[in-house]
Amino acid sequence: MCTAVNLNELSVKVLKSLLESNSVSYTGVTEKSELVQLLQELIDKARLAQEKAKDEQNQKQNPSASSSSSTQQQQQQQQQQQKQANTSSVDEDENICKICFDAPLNCVMLNCGHLSTCLDW
Repeated sequence: MCTAVNLNELSVKVLKSLLESNSVSYTGVTEKSELVQLLQELIDKARLAQEKAKDEQNQKQNPSASSSSSTQQQQQQQQQQQKQANTSSVDEDENICKICFDAPLNCVMLNCGHLSTCLDW
């Protein structure tokens, strides 16, 4: 049985560990809220895949299932594609220098650990 966990209560170390173990890159992420968002998206994708597998299994067991479930699947897929399109443009902006807005991030501020600039600034 799975218990509900407030992702905001997890430490940054735990969030990063969960993302790494699921092969999700968090390069360029500078805020905890962004890590939480990435993990929530991962959870949503896993739930969607689980529901899809469950629906496919139900359809195999009952081939005369109504077309409403396939309509719901299509709607969920469209919503997921819209989310991915929205986050991909945000991801591109997050991975560029916050000073020159041209070069990729490759410099870490030692005092705070934020990756926010390039070496060319």
